Amino acid sequence: FSSYMSVLWPYLARALQDTESGTSYITAVLTVSDVTRALEEDIYNYCDEIVSNLLKALSSPNVESRAKPATLSAIGDIALAISGKFVRYSEPVLNVMQQATQFEMPITEPEAKILRNELWEGLLTAYSGIIIGLKATPSQQQFIDCVEKHTSTMVTFILKIAGTYQNSLVGGQGGGGGVGILSGLPSESSLQGALSSNSMMFRREKHSMEAVLRASCELLGDIAAGCGVSSVQSLKQPLIKTLLNSCSISPTFNDKTKEAAQIARQRIFGISSF
Repeated sequence: FSSYMSVLWPYLARALQDTESGTSYITAVLTVSDVTRALEEDIYNYCDEIVSNLLKALSSPNVESRAKPATLSAIGDIALAISGKFVRYSEPVLNVMQQATQFEMPITEPEAKILRNELWEGLLTAYSGIIIGLKATPSQQQFIDCVEKHTSTMVTFILKIAGTYQNSLVGGQGGGGGVGILSGLPSESSLQGALSSNSMMFRREKHSMEAVLRASCELLGDIAAGCGVSSVQSLKQPLIKTLLNSCSISPTFNDKTKEAAQIARQRIFGISSF
């Protein structure tokens, strides 16, 4: 695919700079992710300009919120593709992401909750990509300098997410117990008489909640596998255990979510099953 980049790049670079154009910018970011996966490490030749534009978009209040999850995902894809070379961008990227974890989006309607979850999922997957990518850096000290000082931000962010859904996370704090991961939401059977648009919104909200909780479990597993003992110790908190236990056995979640929770639980607490 690299032979086509000389033709594609001028158009792609121009679209990435046009952050206020909405659909055009989002299409460009999605293309960056596709091209990154195709070129793998060869995308590094274009990363200075790409990462600069992605950071500008994340920091700009004028960029549509719906564009930012894709922007974050692109950063994670780049980190995975160029692995240790991402150290060049790690500090500015992680600083911008830290600010993003502190952003509080007003939730006035279900659509806003779905968008918030998509932003959270984008941040979580970007963090995972950065940890996995930078783990390949030749210097362990360099990895520690780049990543481990940011793990407290990641843990605080995951606790914020788990706290948001705490009323739906049943059992887990003491180990076993039942799971009511969706106890805060109406059952789908109760929506049979509702308008189809409301039922669709329920399904979208349910899907976005599972996606962000799954990404939380995946990041917890990546922190435990990639970072030092002190970082793993910081994960041994009751609310994190509740999150992992609940996601591990929820009857409403898919196998991918359950597996991510089980892997993280094993790495952090040494618990493989109840």
